[in-house]
Amino acid sequence: MRLHAPASHDGTARVLGPDGRERAVLRGHGKEVMAAAFSPDGRRIATASYDGTARLWDAEGSGLAVLRGHGAEVTALRFSPDGRSLLTSTGGTASKPSAILWDLDRVGEFVLRDHRGWVRAVAFSPDGSLLATAGEDGTVRLRGREDGPGVLRGHRGAVRRIAFSARGDRLLSASDDGTVRLWDPGGAEVAVLEGSGSGVVEAPLSPDGRRVAAGYADGTALLWEVAGGEPVPLRGHGPGLPVARVRFSADGSRILTASADRTVRLWSGSGEPAGVLGPFPGNLRWAEFSPGGDRVLASVGAGDSSARLLDLAGAEKASFPHADVVLAARFSPDGRRVLTTSVDGTAALWTPGGALLARLPDHGCPVVLGEFSPRGDRLLTGAEDGTVRLWDGTGRPLLLLPGHGEEVITAAFSPDGRRAATGSKDGTARLWITDPAEIRALADRRASRPFSAGERARVADLLGEGAAGGLAAEVRPDGK
Repeated sequence: MRLHAPASHDGTARVLGPDGRERAVLRGHGKEVMAAAFSPDGRRIATASYDGTARLWDAEGSGLAVLRGHGAEVTALRFSPDGRSLLTSTGGTASKPSAILWDLDRVGEFVLRDHRGWVRAVAFSPDGSLLATAGEDGTVRLRGREDGPGVLRGHRGAVRRIAFSARGDRLLSASDDGTVRLWDPGGAEVAVLEGSGSGVVEAPLSPDGRRVAAGYADGTALLWEVAGGEPVPLRGHGPGLPVARVRFSADGSRILTASADRTVRLWSGSGEPAGVLGPFPGNLRWAEFSPGGDRVLASVGAGDSSARLLDLAGAEKASFPHADVVLAARFSPDGRRVLTTSVDGTAALWTPGGALLARLPDHGCPVVLGEFSPRGDRLLTGAEDGTVRLWDGTGRPLLLLPGHGEEVITAAFSPDGRRAATGSKDGTARLWITDPAEIRALADRRASRPFSAGERARVADLLGEGAAGGLAAEVRPDGK
């Protein structure tokens, strides 16, 4: 195949077959594409643009990573002969010409590409030995089994939620096909819970693994006993308005359901009504119990830009304001901090009383999700531009992980906190290093490293200076 990257204003490059026919269009750059190249094995493509980024793609045209760091137009690039590194450089019009060497093996530790379409959910087993992923293709995939990866088939629609039981003896999957399915760790289906036929939006397992509470797109909610029997309907939400969030309290004695009808409803662990919170100023996007189960943290969509903490009687105890809609709000495992993420491009750490502890630096685009590690000593945020960022427990930045090519929509830490898995609209799941000791070792060979003044001079000696002062991006045949 050939690669055609004209300096066109539409920001695209095109992959052509041997017959000259177009095989793929690489879309994503915001300005002219100035250079493009195949990796030596032909499996990846790199492009450089006046928008200040380089991008990685697979040979079929799917985005793999956005490489940022130059702060000026990127005009040239070249793979090393072994394909494991990429050199990019700015052009002669840049005020500070620079070259960056990217270690492509470290963009993400493991990249899992076997789903077709968005990866909607990721989950680790309680002992960390299994990683489950689920997506738009209707499959659940298990990795870490002794007999190799397993594919769990049965759903006829996108799988939106997966979760392991606390003992690890069951895996739950919830789908647009209206069913919740339970599997054993070997991948055998052990139960199918069929609701009203409407798509399942949310379906957590109770802490003891004996019950499933499910919210549906048609506004219904049901409480199931895993052992069997008819479900208990959780009635009260507006018909036709999706039940977007369902949560058990940590001890399993309470359930909450949050709906597009602008209310949060509370229930006993057996499904008896226990209260209504709201109405809120907009459709509920997020709701969860505090670790102690005596508070509810909630946020809404358009019309409000704060997350709110309420007691179980509905009295507001604190607010967590942003400049735009709050997309996610999380309690730390010990309940002493709250993490919020927003369309305004920031994430923030708060006390439960609403005092700001740290405003995490601007991501430059909506921050879609945020997660605490199991011990609460690290934070992970995922953004619309596909970047994942790792922070310490105080909000100090640790690592920028720029592997995904599109929005990150799901994330989970492993039980020991040493790894995190993310899923994206780019169709991949990625497994990242999050252990501080390993991060320090990784920092010595960072995924993207600007050249020092001495290294820039050496690269200039090796590669030659352009007439206008920019570095020409070429790699010697020996890869050095």
